[in-house]
Amino acid sequence: MRKNLLGVLSLIFLLGGLAQCGGSSALSGDVKFKVQPTDPVVVTKGDFTLNPGLTNELVIKAPWFEYRSSVENKSGKTLYLFTYSFKGTGVKNGGTVTYEATIDPSKSCDTSGSTRAYLAVIPDGGRYRGLADLTGCDYTDLDADNYETWYMYGLPEADTAFYNINVTGEGWFVDSDGVPIERLNMFGYITTK
Repeated sequence: MRKNLLGVLSLIFLLGGLAQCGGSSALSGDVKFKVQPTDPVVVTKGDFTLNPGLTNELVIKAPWFEYRSSVENKSGKTLYLFTYSFKGTGVKNGGTVTYEATIDPSKSCDTSGSTRAYLAVIPDGGRYRGLADLTGCDYTDLDADNYETWYMYGLPEADTAFYNINVTGEGWFVDSDGVPIERLNMFGYITTK
């Protein structure tokens, strides 16, 4: 019986070791992701219109906060960053309220009304913080100086402006032929105030 138990334990450790080596997040481990700021202020009163009168006009309804991020790719592969997803919680009357949102890349392109299919193509050694040329939605031109600002709105009403939000970067790595080889595994956290 003891011999069988040792055999089972050995098999479990062997399989666990194989799962860790070259697992689904091997390339993601070489991507640095930073949320800016990690503790944004939630505006609880004060709706406004982004790009008023233009084709991409959008009403931002309170409560909302500004979101920016930085992604640096040192994986040795090209990374397609498609979107960010947000899942958060707050407290209302002693219960939990939830927030879910996904960035639509086509909504951000300044006053031109242009659209894009994804946030960025980040080559090995590249860093994405926003668009270099917002007027043409040139999402292949990475910008090292300016952060792209997203207005995250639709937060549920809560007792305070404190929300804990998990941010997930969605995308994949591609080989030299542009074929997806691994899914991006990238997470960040926001605590609002």
